[in-house]
Amino acid sequence: MKRRGIAYNGRMKIKNTLVVSAAAVAASCASLADGARISISPDAKGIEMPKTMYGIFFEDINYAADGGIYPELLANRGFDWKTKDLEGWEADYRGGAMARITVQENAPLHPNTARHLRMECFGPGTGCGVRNKGFHGVSVEAGKKYDLTFYARGLEGYAGGLRFVLEDGQEVVCEAKLANGKMSVAPKSGALDPVEPEWRRHSFVFAPQKTVRNGTFSVLMDAPGIVELEQVSLFPQETFNGRRNGLRKDLVQLLKDLKPGVLRFPGGCVAEGDCFERWFDWKRTVGALERRETIWNTWGYWQSFGLGYYEYFCLAEDIGAEPLPICLAGITCQFRGPKLAPLDSMDYFAQSICDLIDFANADPKKNKWGKLRAEMGHPKPFNLKMVGVGNENWGQDFLDRYLAIAKIVRERHPEIKLVSTAGASPTGGDHDLAWKTLTCQTADMVDEHFYANPGWMMGLAHQFDGYDRSKPKVYAGEYACHVEDKANSLFSALCEAVCMMGFERNCDVVEMSSYAPLFGKIGCEQWKPDLIWFDNLRAFTTPNYHVQKMFGNNLPSVYIPSAQSGEVADFHQVCGFDKATGEYVVKCVNLAADHALDLVVDFGVELPAGKIKVETLTGNPKVVNDMENPVRCRPESKSVAFAGGREFKTSLPASSLTIIRAKE
Repeated sequence: MKRRGIAYNGRMKIKNTLVVSAAAVAASCASLADGARISISPDAKGIEMPKTMYGIFFEDINYAADGGIYPELLANRGFDWKTKDLEGWEADYRGGAMARITVQENAPLHPNTARHLRMECFGPGTGCGVRNKGFHGVSVEAGKKYDLTFYARGLEGYAGGLRFVLEDGQEVVCEAKLANGKMSVAPKSGALDPVEPEWRRHSFVFAPQKTVRNGTFSVLMDAPGIVELEQVSLFPQETFNGRRNGLRKDLVQLLKDLKPGVLRFPGGCVAEGDCFERWFDWKRTVGALERRETIWNTWGYWQSFGLGYYEYFCLAEDIGAEPLPICLAGITCQFRGPKLAPLDSMDYFAQSICDLIDFANADPKKNKWGKLRAEMGHPKPFNLKMVGVGNENWGQDFLDRYLAIAKIVRERHPEIKLVSTAGASPTGGDHDLAWKTLTCQTADMVDEHFYANPGWMMGLAHQFDGYDRSKPKVYAGEYACHVEDKANSLFSALCEAVCMMGFERNCDVVEMSSYAPLFGKIGCEQWKPDLIWFDNLRAFTTPNYHVQKMFGNNLPSVYIPSAQSGEVADFHQVCGFDKATGEYVVKCVNLAADHALDLVVDFGVELPAGKIKVETLTGNPKVVNDMENPVRCRPESKSVAFAGGREFKTSLPASSLTIIRAKE
């Protein structure tokens, strides 16, 4: 595919360039026949770098939530997957046992999640019930503790108990028994419709002494009769920051290590749904787990809402990122045949956004949504500062709805920044229409997405050079370099690094960015490449992750103009200054796969003697990490003695990203 040309449209006016004299360039080239030179202009007025420049985008794709960062071990814990069969569970009849297993909706625990399991045991054998295989196996680790919780009730005088067992093949790893005397049981009535007693919640703790990667979990009756179950959960006690209903510790730590400035959630296409019955309505994701609905998400599997908006806000807080919730703009996913709400109904969607703002920020003593937040465990506000309206939407139908919603939200919450969207491509008629329509009065930022081949990705380093600075800021909300085999290779990561240098050079217009997708579960992917790969117990990062981390952990306070000369065909660079540490930050990419590149950095001023920090990511351009070789490609850091002076000389390895930090 040919690289898409950069369309110079109404959004593009001002070139962000540095003029260097021809004599200076000629002199530099003459002295650098086999290398490159960076000349920093320390006296030039720098551009303040947004702290939100590098962020993350979370969407439940590739089983990123249930079975991923949300660590519930049992699939369909609430029996609410609305299929003909009991999905996630199967009959478990032992020693000649037999029963009728059905899903019921009568006398539910909560009307939002009415479905629950009924087991009518004819003969218990050595155990009669159901088995759960989790999300591609029930996986536990030796020495850790897991909370088993469930609601149960017995009908028609059930006289037996229940056995809960975690097994690795035929080996019992953990088990718990609920005696009949502790159950809620209705007496035998002989009525046509059995009398149903109140639900009673029970809890046990599993403490496995061995690690199990592909276990099963069973609930077994030991007597004939009828038992109903609801919200059967096996959940690790160890979560990130010890939060109740919290998130998988190792995966969140990988996110925090990126030092993200912003967390965009919950999508993506998931935020919109393919119809209004399946959009990610935030109000259906908060409160007690028993009231949270289950939907069939746009990536083709069930989603529990155990990871809801409250948990997303907590995640943003835990990793130090600004939350950016994406809300529906009265139009469902346009890639899947959009459904359009009438224009005169936009107040409904605007009110939903305003209620979300109150849930995040309002005083619990003065607002019902703020009160709900406090009841869930967070009386202090989340300090929400921005909201996205729409995801990857385009065209006049979207813009009409966006503008109507934005007008209402602006009037009620002028303190909140609004993020709109320019569609699925950074070029073309729909993109141009969005930029012609949206102004700083109607949008603070516009979200642009680009999944690109290497040539196009590197060309995007100049996408924003000519953008009109009087227009809204840019959020590069989804991007990734797609090589031919969609691999997370070092070469794809270096192409993304070149693109990200363009973000920094244009930091007066590019305010935020985020790679996509974030997570991929091995064997469950709908999309690749992905930044982080995992299974039920392990995870590994990619060269693309390391590029994101290196940029995020070396974000300067200001961008500083610089010029490059010499051998520059495969050489790319961007410079900045970190006011907090008093260091120049120089980022360099050498795309040449067959030779190193000698580099001279001219800081433009005399620097004192000391140590210069150098971090490098390099290797074969096709190298990838995997679960067996998780650190095959990773950055290495060193301190280099510096005698002082104006110039620093080094060598950039073939196929590398190098970051240099030098004290002023």
